[in-house]
Amino acid sequence: MMKKAFHIPFCVRARTYIPHLLAFGLVLVAYVILFQFFIDDAARALSEWKRVQDSPANEIVFSDRQNEGECFYYLKNHAVSGEAKKNAVSDVFMLLPDTVYRANSIYFSGTLEKGTCAVSANVAARYGLAIGDFAQIMGTEKSFRVARLLPAQSGIDEDYRHEGIIILAYEEALLERNYSYVSFVTDGDAYQSLERLVFVEDMANGCARMLAFSACAAVGVILIMMIVCERFLLQARHRDYTALVWLGFHSAGLGRRVFAENFIKYILPAVLTVLFYAVFYACYASVYWSLAICFLIFCLILNAVYSLIVMRSLYYVGAK
Repeated sequence: MMKKAFHIPFCVRARTYIPHLLAFGLVLVAYVILFQFFIDDAARALSEWKRVQDSPANEIVFSDRQNEGECFYYLKNHAVSGEAKKNAVSDVFMLLPDTVYRANSIYFSGTLEKGTCAVSANVAARYGLAIGDFAQIMGTEKSFRVARLLPAQSGIDEDYRHEGIIILAYEEALLERNYSYVSFVTDGDAYQSLERLVFVEDMANGCARMLAFSACAAVGVILIMMIVCERFLLQARHRDYTALVWLGFHSAGLGRRVFAENFIKYILPAVLTVLFYAVFYACYASVYWSLAICFLIFCLILNAVYSLIVMRSLYYVGAK
């Protein structure tokens, strides 16, 4: 029997439009919720993992006295933006006097002029800080001008309670408040009077766990959305296409239609979500795009596999 030119009747096309639009909207909302809840933690975890890999330190030592290694004052309070007045839950460090730092575990080197500070890019983006703005230490009258932006990173906290890092130039008046020392210790460095110890390896493991959790969440959301859409919204489409195969329509044209529909439902929402959140996570730069590209690649692979499964089932129908 000669195959007919591929043309889907209008009645078949019309009754698939609304379910496809609903599926597109549902998937888009699911992707936005996924990014809203997980992309920040995933980006911080990946940036932290990269920082840990570059770190010369093996241990991070909190103590009541200065130890060997790269040492900072660790201020047990928070900072706020001078204009927005929003609390930035960050690790706040202060330089030791007359100290020039080399590249270390928080991407800081050199020194700072009196009255200035350096903030990580994720803190600056979240709280509207830019070069030249002022950050004020809570409970004091001291304000520090932002002189440098550090790469986006989490604080020295394996549980991700801190959103980033703020480093202050030395200010003796701040030592009247509660503080300790934090030292980035390598194998050859000695330390004493230990209050708390963070192993760099443990931080790396924490990053890996967070990335794995975020990846599992993304896979789960995508699979659930596909099952819900195909099971409850688009069964009529499969029945129509099965009928068209029985009537002798070209399988090649039908295949293109299946791939195009699945692309619009599952890939286009992913692309739109990635582009939308790229504006908010520009501070993470290559870290964000690494996560986004992995997300898109997974969506593309899953879409291609599912489309091939659908076409294979239609091929067997046509072969009978």
